[in-house]
Amino acid sequence: MGLLALLVAVIIINLSSSALGDDAANGGASFVFGDSLVDAGNNNFFSTLSKANIRPNGIDFTASGGSPTGRYTNGKTISDIVGEELGQLNYALPFLSPNTTGKALLSGVNYASGGGGIMNATGRIFVNRLGMDVQIDYFNITRKQLDQLLGPSRAREFLTKSSIFSITVGANDFLNNYLLPVLSVGARVSQSPDAFIDDMISHLRAQLTVKDRFASEELVNYKMVPLVFWI
Repeated sequence: MGLLALLVAVIIINLSSSALGDDAANGGASFVFGDSLVDAGNNNFFSTLSKANIRPNGIDFTASGGSPTGRYTNGKTISDIVGEELGQLNYALPFLSPNTTGKALLSGVNYASGGGGIMNATGRIFVNRLGMDVQIDYFNITRKQLDQLLGPSRAREFLTKSSIFSITVGANDFLNNYLLPVLSVGARVSQSPDAFIDDMISHLRAQLTVKDRFASEELVNYKMVPLVFWI
């Protein structure tokens, strides 16, 4: 057997050295993309086999009084913790929540979805999930809402100077796609693990560099966390 290390997560943070504006009096905004590691409850709002709104999830989450929120954890997600450490007073709400509208957008929005991945086929075993393509399309909707709320110029300044963007994705592309028994046999025959990783990176790069779909143009810090297991 050998040790195989794979790309699991990419955390991308966009920060400006400029002072936060009036719209970021709450410490700024977080815009969160990814999978179950950072899902704040989007999967609560559609039919899927990947659900986390049941106990013991949430039992240590003070903000909900110990009730499950759709986070796949007993407490906070890593994006919740990062936001707190950066001085944000409110957690980013799930995009699909009916409460994610108006001034609530100024705390940021969470687009992450349990079962989601970079590749569109990832997570199909759960029937429904939000992949990266869908999440970025949802962010484009948020951009238009912010334009209406703040005006285009002020909204752009808010996104580039008062916001952070984080992406935590990649594990499901292997665990619930490439390595999935039966359903992935064809992919494994046609692609080596290294070739699949290259395909993932190519897809993620394309998803993040279509300027009309993604506002941030100063992604300055990349952190890659390996998934390590024996084969």
